[in-house]
Amino acid sequence: MKNPWTIASPRVRLSVPEYEWEKSGQKVTVNEGPQALFHKKT
Repeated sequence: MKNPWTIASPRVRLSVPEYEWEKSGQKVTVNEGPQALFHKKT
């Protein structure tokens, strides 16, 4: 990256749904990825 908000190269595909369980029941196939979870500090 050129900086935190500017990409310096073309986009690259990281993953594709391959298995039937990744494609079933949806019109659009989607790969799920990691998600940051934030909790309130008490």
